[in-house]
Amino acid sequence: MEQQELFKIRDKRKRGWFWLDNEYLNGYAKIFGAVGTAIYISLCRHANVEQKCFPSQKLIGEELNLTDRVIRKYLKWFVKGKIISIKKERKGGKFLNNVYLLLDKNEWLSPEECSSYGNQGNVVPSPEEYNDTNQRNVVPIKKTNSKNTNIRKERKLFKDFNYKAYKKQLKKKMGWK
Repeated sequence: MEQQELFKIRDKRKRGWFWLDNEYLNGYAKIFGAVGTAIYISLCRHANVEQKCFPSQKLIGEELNLTDRVIRKYLKWFVKGKIISIKKERKGGKFLNNVYLLLDKNEWLSPEECSSYGNQGNVVPSPEEYNDTNQRNVVPIKKTNSKNTNIRKERKLFKDFNYKAYKKQLKKKMGWK
C-alpha cells in the first residue's frame, strides 16, 4: 500500500485578503499615482464588511513609510473624487478618530473629473514627504567666475615655493642639523 502525500490547501475562510475594485486600478490609479493607490489599498485592507474602516493616519504612514501630511493630502483628494467619505467620531465633545467609508464605484467622479486635482502621474512627492532616506540630495550648482578667484595667485605662489630653502631655514630656526 502506497503512502499518501499530505499537503495543505488554501483555506478561503481565513481572513487574509481584501477587495479592491478593478475600476480603481484601471482608471484612477493613473491619476492618484503609486502613493495614492497604496493609501487606497491600505484603506481597503482595513475595511470591514460594511466598507468602513478607521486606521489612524499614523498607522497608514507606518505601513507605507509615508508622513501624515502626504496621507491627509491624498485623503482630501479621495473625498473630492467621492471615492471615500470621512466621518469624524466624537465622544463627549472630543474627536476620537476618523471613520472612512469606501463609497460604491457608482458614486465616484469620473477619472477625467478627478484628474484636475490628482497627481496625474507626474507629480512626485519630495523625499521628505515620504521619508525616503535613499534619495540623493540635490545640491544647487554654485556659479562662480574663475577670473575673480584667487586660484591663479595661489598656483603662482605654489610654483614659486622653494621647498629646499624652506627646509634649510626651518632647520636653522629649530636648531636641527
